[in-house]
Amino acid sequence: MKLLCIGTALCALLGGVPAAQALDRQAFYFGINSGHVWFKEFDDDTAAYLVRAGYQPSRYYAVEISRMVFYDMRNRYDDASGNTTAIEIKDGSALNFSVVGIYPLGDKLSLQGRFGLSLWNVYYEAESSAFPGEILNRKDDDTALSLGLGLSYDL
Repeated sequence: MKLLCIGTALCALLGGVPAAQALDRQAFYFGINSGHVWFKEFDDDTAAYLVRAGYQPSRYYAVEISRMVFYDMRNRYDDASGNTTAIEIKDGSALNFSVVGIYPLGDKLSLQGRFGLSLWNVYYEAESSAFPGEILNRKDDDTALSLGLGLSYDL
C-alpha cells in the first residue's frame, strides 16, 4: 500500500523562530511544537509532536530541520469485492527540512510560513475480511511536501 503524506503540522509555535529579530542579528534556535498530521488515504488525523532546530540568518527567513512523531491513525474501506479492510498506523515519524518565511507583526510576534520536504515512514497493521484473523504488518516510507503556517511569540 502506498501512503501519501500531504501535510505536517499547522501549529502554535513554542520557542520556535525568534520573532523579535529587530536587531537584525543571526540566531540559532530550537523549538517544540504540536499539531496534526494526515494522510490522503485516511479519513483520520492524529496529533503530531515535533522537535526542531534552525538558523535564522536574517529577520525575514530561516532554515531548519525537524523530527516529527505520530501514532494511532485508523481507516476502514470496502474494496470492489465487498471485503472490508481495516488499517491502523502504529508508529510514524518524519525528518523534515524547511525554509521559513517570517513576517514580523511587532517586537515579539511574527507570522510564519513553512515550506519543506519530509522523509517519512510508517509502521502499520492491516486486516481484511477476506482473510479473517490474519494481520499483515508493514512498513512504508516516502518523501512528501510539507507546509506549515503559524504565529510565533518570542518569550
